Amino acid sequence: MAEEKVAVLGQGALLQAIEISKILYKSTYGIAKHSDEVLGILMQALANDRFEDSYTHAALALELARTDTLRGELVKAKDQLDLSSALVYKIVNPSTPEAF
Repeated sequence: MAEEKVAVLGQGALLQAIEISKILYKSTYGIAKHSDEVLGILMQALANDRFEDSYTHAALALELARTDTLRGELVKAKDQLDLSSALVYKIVNPSTPEAF
């Protein structure tokens, strides 16, 4: 219902926040039928890369690393955490030159 109201009001950023919240909720609480579904949803959300803020991107990236860890894909999880760490560092230190 909230999505419908926000769409009518034309609040794109709020609609995106609702969508991302649903994705993170599904992933965190295992609402999806299989971890492949969660992985696909997270990867698709990250591929869209149309976020208003970097915090959303970081939250999705960290959740993807967590999902990889739970699936036993530790190398993928480490790679994702490395990317996530660089993103979080960039958020906290915006004036630092690109080192990653």
